[in-house]
Amino acid sequence: MTYQQKKNYLEGYLKIRAEYERQLWRYQELRSTFDGLKAQIIDDMPKGQRSRNDKTATKLGIIEQLELANNVLLERYKHIEQVISTIENSFKRELMRFHYIEGLSIQQLADKYNYSYEYICRMRQSTIEKLEFDLK
Repeated sequence: MTYQQKKNYLEGYLKIRAEYERQLWRYQELRSTFDGLKAQIIDDMPKGQRSRNDKTATKLGIIEQLELANNVLLERYKHIEQVISTIENSFKRELMRFHYIEGLSIQQLADKYNYSYEYICRMRQSTIEKLEFDLK
């Protein structure tokens, strides 16, 4: 893998996590709407066969998307953790964890460790270049 491919793979974790959080928010919003609709059902209405309404279908679709996103997120997280754990230098290992898993920016890392932005960039680049990815 090239440097850019490795970097994109690592950055993918945060993108997947952000999408998962967006879907979770949509699900929670839809659920509260759905629960409010259930509370409005009148008991003496005919209990004939009803087709699923659009909100129920949407809710089920979001649940399926969440499950899929969660599985992808978990697999990516495990793999990235495994790759990062192979970094021998504890400082570099910590930088990679904070940046690619916790989502801290390069500037936040520079401030945290009292190094220059450029130094953190160089550390990140040299670390990524040495990483070995075993993508299946």
